Amino acid sequence: MPAMTDSQALTLRMGECRGVCSGKPFEHETKSVAAALLNMPIENYGVLIGTLDHVNFDNPADFGQFFHAHMFVNASGSTWDCAVDVFAPEGQTIWYRILPSLDRNRFAPISSRENGHYFLDRNSSSGALDYLRDPLLRGTGGCLFGPILTLADLISDALLTWIYALIDRDHPWTETSGTDAATQLANLVEGSERVYVFGARFDNPGHVGMHDVHMNQGNLVGNPFALLNGIWQDGAVIMQKVGGELMAFLVHFKVQKMQTDSNGNGIA
Repeated sequence: MPAMTDSQALTLRMGECRGVCSGKPFEHETKSVAAALLNMPIENYGVLIGTLDHVNFDNPADFGQFFHAHMFVNASGSTWDCAVDVFAPEGQTIWYRILPSLDRNRFAPISSRENGHYFLDRNSSSGALDYLRDPLLRGTGGCLFGPILTLADLISDALLTWIYALIDRDHPWTETSGTDAATQLANLVEGSERVYVFGARFDNPGHVGMHDVHMNQGNLVGNPFALLNGIWQDGAVIMQKVGGELMAFLVHFKVQKMQTDSNGNGIA
């Protein structure tokens, strides 16, 4: 993606907003742009825990720059609109990944909470997610790599990247330029006992919800969205199925790199 000016970045973010709110500029999107121009990570990061009400999709004829699947989640006496990016037009493909059988013990700090919304600190102990650093989303490594990964802090980034690439082969990323990611998400969450939506909270009159439900790091420096890079602030949908199995639905944009520095900036 070519570099954009700040004004172009603002226009793009408002285009994403139109996908969320059908043409009415949302205060939370404007604030996100303002934060970006000040070189700040995303605002209001946290998790919404609740039960699924229903899912629908943006109007394909009028969805701005980004196409969303809208998960409506019941929690705290309200129905929250959780906008999950599932398609970016004009060749800006996305990648999605489905992870089954997450480690329930690792997720207990979040799953043990009552339904509702919780702000999360951006670190490894708060329950926040990080696609590249979180053992919950990267797997344990099994008998071969498990013992090595317990020493992750002492291992070079290059070696960790190689190890995780081998682990990731079992549940690869799928590239899509269509709407199949939306269908996959809708099918996954159907019948779930609980859903956990990680991302940024927005509050507007008569409309509360979550956005930035995707990877929030990995943009190369020079891309306006790099100003929103940060570690331990990734968005995702985790669902608890009947019987207790935890599954995750992860999304990242094609331009986002799967190796970053300690600030979440992409490494080419």
